[in-house]
Amino acid sequence: GEERCVACEPGSYCPEGAGAALPCEKGSYSSTTNLTSRSECTETTAGHFAPTGSTVETPCNPGTFASGVSMGACELCVPGSYQPYANSTACIPCAVASYCPSKGTTSPTPCPGGTYSNKTGLAYEWQCTSVEADPMTNKTFYAPTGSRFPEECPESGFVCPGRAADKTNEVPGSKPIPVVSGKTTELETVEVVEFDLELDTSTEQFDQQDFVERLAEELGVFASLINAEVTPIDDRRRLAAERRRLNGTSTLSSGGRGLKLEVTIQVSQEPDAGLGDPSSGSTLAERADKLQSLVNNA
Repeated sequence: GEERCVACEPGSYCPEGAGAALPCEKGSYSSTTNLTSRSECTETTAGHFAPTGSTVETPCNPGTFASGVSMGACELCVPGSYQPYANSTACIPCAVASYCPSKGTTSPTPCPGGTYSNKTGLAYEWQCTSVEADPMTNKTFYAPTGSRFPEECPESGFVCPGRAADKTNEVPGSKPIPVVSGKTTELETVEVVEFDLELDTSTEQFDQQDFVERLAEELGVFASLINAEVTPIDDRRRLAAERRRLNGTSTLSSGGRGLKLEVTIQVSQEPDAGLGDPSSGSTLAERADKLQSLVNNA
């Protein structure tokens, strides 16, 4: 019998003399059946994508974006950003008082109670700042979930010990603690040990809670007495850290990652804190020196 040419298939093109339809390349599509060349396939518009052989362009899902044309797939929003809508051409920096920890985030996660942040673009919970007493004014604070700033504790009838020391609230540091009738509260000034650490790790790999618990175990103190503020090391600070590494004063490698930890430890007055019994005659300063020595040798 006589052979006849058939119409080209949607999502493809058929050059003259073709024995089979050729699919439109990724980033392009076609719903018609009369294309004769690849250039006749329609390129996708921003906010859309099209896999190989597509008959239509598809809107990007929430949490993804396509910034330009001819996209074969949409890109995931990076940690620190999000996108709640489909058909998007860019992601949004994570809102203040929240963080966006995963690739492809569709909505920010509020900073937990006991923490706050007035910055945008946070990627991890530990980047929210924990509430603690102001050592200059002796004022104390609390922070409900999703706070931009800490709130000052009421002047009477309540106590706000800070997130690390709050053993009463289900969410530590999230609200003032009422003073039990017939009892009073008293602010105690305690000595602290402060030091910086530089770690050869990335923000994605660092687990702040695990670090605090391991440091507490190493030093024999309660984890609630330790606060660690974490900051990624930028290029300028990395160069300085590299110089210190060459001098043997930094543990950072020459790779492209690193974190700086500002560690504060309250020196406990309790005799079972692993620093000796204060009744034995050792002063608080001597116990603090011992703790600092333990840290240096850790």
